Order: sequence, then structure tokens, then C-alpha cells
Amino acid sequence: MLNIFKSLRSLSRSIRTNYHFINNKKISLRHLGYGQLSNERAIEMKNLLKQQINLFKKSNREIFIFLEIGSYLGESLETYGEILSDELNDNYLMISVDPYGLYLKQSMNMIYMYFINNISKTKFRNNFTHLRMESKKGYNLLNKLNIKLDFCYIDGSHYYKDIKFEIENFNKILINTSNYKGFMCGDDCEIGYDELIKKVDKTKVDELLLNCENVDFIKNFDNKNINFHPGVTLAIKESLFPIKITPSGFWYKLTS
Repeated sequence: MLNIFKSLRSLSRSIRTNYHFINNKKISLRHLGYGQLSNERAIEMKNLLKQQINLFKKSNREIFIFLEIGSYLGESLETYGEILSDELNDNYLMISVDPYGLYLKQSMNMIYMYFINNISKTKFRNNFTHLRMESKKGYNLLNKLNIKLDFCYIDGSHYYKDIKFEIENFNKILINTSNYKGFMCGDDCEIGYDELIKKVDKTKVDELLLNCENVDFIKNFDNKNINFHPGVTLAIKESLFPIKITPSGFWYKLTS
């Protein structure tokens, strides 16, 4: 009976998804993972982007260049794009980088099609371009083109080597002048290292982080109901510049 119920639920979800897609409707169904952005996090994202836009308006920059790493169905892009289009008219360019390759051994091709479908319905669609590639290739391309970023949002792979690369390297292509500097932020740092070692023995924490290269997410660490992405925690701990972590898991680079 349970298997029949699961099969019927799966069929119902497929029908709803295909109905939205075939009828050119926005794909915002929760069973696909849309709707994970909390109100608290969305407010933080919006406020920090608005702050950066205000600084941009006082600079000599003509075009505000926004980059997102990891897009999935485009929920965060919609949040940011709404503000950019309202505040900057057409004086901005939005770029996203996401390979839409295999995830948990499943093809992401249909998710990519849903993503393009969703972006086609936004008012920022004419100021947007997507790079379907790994973040390393995306960085190399942007660096080769000498593109400088006003705002960089990192929410792609949470494996240590990936997030560490992105923090270290995309920081290099933020605009950096004497009177105006680009902004970097990201998602899913549920707990920082300093807070973690207050709750769990430091030896256990260090042992976990030393061997977390292939670990995406940890549940109930040390039986203390600590659920987090160890690769993100470690990469931020090792950052060469100070990073603030908010209670919602949002993080951003502190500027002097």
C-alpha cells in the first residue's frame, strides 16, 4: 500500500510539473525544491544588495555587474533581479554560473529547462546571461574577459574544494578601487568554526573538518542536533579575509 501511495504521489507531481512547463507557467513547485529561501535570509540579501547599489551610484561605474554561482530554479536570481531592475533601469548585467550536470547521480537537464523557463518570465531577462559550466571555468572566462564584479553571490556546490576555490578566486575579480569595492556573500553556513567548537569538543571538530572533502552535509553532529555543511564552515574558517555569518546561514565578506 505504501509503495502504491508513493507511486501515485510521484505521478501527481510529474503531471503538475509537466502541466506548468507545457503551459509556459512558472515552475515553483515545492517538491522540486522551490521555496527554500526563508524570509529572514531574503531580507538580508535584499538589504545588502541595496547597500551595494547605493555605493555603486556614487562611483564612476556605468554598469553594475552581478554574479550568482549556483542557480537551480532561479529563486535567488528573482529576488536579486527584482531589485536590480527597479533600482538601476537597464544599467546592470546579471550573470549566473551553474553546470546543471549530475546531482546525486541524477541528470539536471530538466531542471535546467525549468530554470530557463522561469528566467524567461522575469523583467530582468534581457539583462541576464547564463554560463552553463563549472565555476572554475566560469571564473577563468570572466577573468580572461577582465570582467569586474560589483556583487557576487555564492550558492553552488557546498563541497570544501569548490567553495574554497570560489571564495578565494571570485574575490580576485571584485571591483577594487580606492573609493569603491565589490561585495561578496553566500549561503548555507549554518554554523561557524568558533561557534562549533563551543558546542563540540575541538578535537572532534578538527577531525571532521580534516576529512570533510567529500562530505556535503552532516546531520546531528556529535548527537547534538547540529546540522551543517562542513565544507562551507571550513572554507570560511580558512578565508584570508574576515567573513560575517548571520543566524540564517547567510554570510558576507566584511569590507574595511
